Amino acid sequence: MLVPAKLTSEVLLSTPSRSPAVPNHDGNLALYTTSTHTFGQGTANELRVMTLETGSSRLVSSSDSVHDANWLGDGTNAIVFLEDGEAGITHVKLVDADDLCCGSNPILVGTFQAPVQGLRVKPSGGGALAITVVGLAGEDGGLYNETTAEKKAATGRVYDNFRVRVVSDRLPCNHPIPMR
Repeated sequence: MLVPAKLTSEVLLSTPSRSPAVPNHDGNLALYTTSTHTFGQGTANELRVMTLETGSSRLVSSSDSVHDANWLGDGTNAIVFLEDGEAGITHVKLVDADDLCCGSNPILVGTFQAPVQGLRVKPSGGGALAITVVGLAGEDGGLYNETTAEKKAATGRVYDNFRVRVVSDRLPCNHPIPMR
């Protein structure tokens, strides 16, 4: 570990920030995220799993579009998370924390056709899962996706100054509205 010679604001801001660790059902693994800011390059986010006995950490995903990771909660070390896709679509993915060393890729479990967040998962028996998410509702009661929704024409008017004039049969065009 490198120790900086001087404590500056750049050193403080580039120090990785970590989320609270969420232990699995056995209490031997913990799931957490890190966020590291590099000046001139932006912020890098990672989803990681730590073995609590040894303190070693393994990378689950380094994608900035991954969020809301949880343990599956069915007695395995499976991790379920959301990943933002193109055109506002959100994918639900699953990966086994025991197979991270072997380079296993996440499995696509499902897709929401809108941006969602706040993933909660509960096994409902027989291998089925109950998944809840939070998203905006559309007029039809389904999820609303702003990027794919039809844009309605605006009926408003834009005026260049604060003195709005009314064109009417009774008033000539250049007269202001009478104040009462």
